[in-house]
Amino acid sequence: MDESDLGLPHMVSQDDYYDGMLIPKGSVIWVAIWAMHQDEGLYADPEVFNPDRFLQHPKLANEYAVGGDSEGRDHYGYGAGRRLCPGIHLAERSMWRVAAKLLWAFEFAEPIDPVTGKVIPLDVNAYTSANLVRPMEFKVRVKPRSDKHLKVMEGELSGAIEFLKQFE
Repeated sequence: MDESDLGLPHMVSQDDYYDGMLIPKGSVIWVAIWAMHQDEGLYADPEVFNPDRFLQHPKLANEYAVGGDSEGRDHYGYGAGRRLCPGIHLAERSMWRVAAKLLWAFEFAEPIDPVTGKVIPLDVNAYTSANLVRPMEFKVRVKPRSDKHLKVMEGELSGAIEFLKQFE
């Protein structure tokens, strides 16, 4: 385990016990987020991309995070404990909206090798090694779903540019 597997540190404010072990006041605790997400009790086949695993979690992450059921959460990407990510509400709603709009507008696929004509598979394990992990750069094919979708996007872009002129 290295720093890429961990959330932000927490400090114990009073002596505490976990499974009979003393955690003294002042101890620094790192939440092992990556390890938690590999727990097959949380996710069956954690290495497999399967959005259906979240169908049993219809609420937003912040609603699970503040509840008393720490085992019933859908993920721990925003941390745990009293000092959750303060932007959890904005991040969760913004990412849902962005993902929904992108999926409405575009088809996404793995790139095609121009020489062989074969699909170049994505490396699903290509992540940075840092405290705040992110995927490494990758190539992808993106195309509008239809001419109708493209016209809607062009209209939205035109309206956004017009609106933003007031801030120039």
